[in-house]
Amino acid sequence: MFCYSCGYQLPKNARFCISCGQKLSEADTKPKKKCNSSTDIMQKMNSDEFERIVNTHAFGAAAAAISAVVPGIGTTIAVTISLGFIVSMYVRLSEYLGMSLEKNALKALASAVLSHIAAFTVVSVAVGAVLSFIPVVGSIGAVTMMAASQYATVKVSVLIFKVLISSLLSTGKDLSAYSEEDLKELIKSTISEDELKAAMENAKAEFIAKKESGEFDSAEKAEVISDL
Repeated sequence: MFCYSCGYQLPKNARFCISCGQKLSEADTKPKKKCNSSTDIMQKMNSDEFERIVNTHAFGAAAAAISAVVPGIGTTIAVTISLGFIVSMYVRLSEYLGMSLEKNALKALASAVLSHIAAFTVVSVAVGAVLSFIPVVGSIGAVTMMAASQYATVKVSVLIFKVLISSLLSTGKDLSAYSEEDLKELIKSTISEDELKAAMENAKAEFIAKKESGEFDSAEKAEVISDL
């Protein structure tokens, strides 16, 4: 249930909004009123600011791939760091959308997302680990491959985020009500593996193009929220 005035997610049978103080009548909290708030959130998910937040985190995760120059180990570290970027991004996106989503729930969602798309990143991770042992050229190749994979992972995690938030808005359910295993099943039921694979490949190609054009080097890059 959501406040029709500010869009804050409310507990069932709430009589007033604990975010903006708006008094709520029974009619105010019926689904038709929630749809107005849902429409605002959907519009924000297609805004330039939403895209800016996504891009800064995607570029930030890609920049973290510089750790892949450490033979064998850095590649694994870079993948671990991507979880931090995704959680940070989810927190910032939920704040921008005006949705009160608990950090633990967002962490569970990020873990479920990474688990689901792991099959599409494991090849890049393995090849990157091998390349990182080869002096100079191999290290450069490992960094580029891992950077593209990290960038794509963040981009795909946003696609899943948007699909799940849309689903939650339509049903009125709370993200915190789902366990990590529940979220994995929900992701599987809403997005096919073919769609995820295509999205990963497109995002990797997008990163390569941006790197070659110099956009990656000059782009704004987000940092992981330290108190997560």
